[in-house]
Amino acid sequence: MRKNVFVLLLIFVVLTGCQAHQPNSKIREGTKENHTIDDIKSLHTQDSTAIGDWYDKHHVLVIDKKDKKYEVNRYNLYSGKSSSFFKTSNQVMSIKRSPDSKMFLLQTSLSEEKIELSFLNRKGELQKRFSFPAYEVEYNWNSFDENRIVVTTFSKDWSFDVYALNIETGEKKHLSTDQPFVQWVSKTNIAYLDNKDLMNNEAPLVKENIETNKKNDLSKKGLMFSNDQKYLLVLHYDRNQEGYGIYTFYDMKKQKVREFQVPLLSDYSGWSVPYYGWDSHQHVFYTYKPKYSTNKASYNEEFTLTGFSLETGQENKIALLTEEKPIRVSPDGKYALLGLNGKKIVDLRTGETKSLIK
Repeated sequence: MRKNVFVLLLIFVVLTGCQAHQPNSKIREGTKENHTIDDIKSLHTQDSTAIGDWYDKHHVLVIDKKDKKYEVNRYNLYSGKSSSFFKTSNQVMSIKRSPDSKMFLLQTSLSEEKIELSFLNRKGELQKRFSFPAYEVEYNWNSFDENRIVVTTFSKDWSFDVYALNIETGEKKHLSTDQPFVQWVSKTNIAYLDNKDLMNNEAPLVKENIETNKKNDLSKKGLMFSNDQKYLLVLHYDRNQEGYGIYTFYDMKKQKVREFQVPLLSDYSGWSVPYYGWDSHQHVFYTYKPKYSTNKASYNEEFTLTGFSLETGQENKIALLTEEKPIRVSPDGKYALLGLNGKKIVDLRTGETKSLIK
């Protein structure tokens, strides 16, 4: 089913973090166990370089354009050595690792309105490839079944289609859901905010089985949601304090486990959802907290990068940053890449930051 979703594109969906598969001895060359951020060697390269994602706790995947061709290289943060991972003549848009880092999704552009998704193993070998008539795509990997991924394709007019892909079998199943931003909450269930009846940007959180099409509500209202294998997160508007939201965490039996409050910034579409990231191995949720609630355009204070442990309930203030950026946590939970191009890295233990690309 195709619907118009211009306003909904403001919702940010990010893939959850996860535990990495252990690298082999050859890849570990030049590494040691107790690194600090001072040991990390920045890349001295051209402006077009971007950090795609983590490969493992010692390596990142770097996207380079050379002579009209694109190359993804595996870069050792501590030795400064690179090795080729994948090459293509198509424009590389992004590369993202799977929940347990056994596979990587490479997004390339074949033309202005045709996108290809290639699935690579840890050696950079092609496993499966899917192409879509699309201007943009969003996708979410299933942390309960690594062979499944849900993809939403957008046309230029922001009409959309939703597909469930099975990497193992090559199946591409068109889904009838009428919401574009969906995430997996089990092996066969997706969830989404049903935005037909918005109130203060909140909407019911609905779970849908892709095999039976059976639906039921997970939460009556929410501004955003996310999950790892153990916890479901819903951000609610705090009706007891204007301009604030409450992150509420539930276990998989829908029992409330933890919650904490955060000031919200607003924009022309309503409340702005802060960027966030997961350390799904240690069950720590990372996000940004502004000092107070106001209009986003007029806010000129720092943001506190905060880690919240679901296991202990402890909230840890990590660093004060001038702006909030996307967060990609390393497989061992010690560092995070910041920004769409990953050009800055932060030590999540000390709060120290460093430019990764110079």
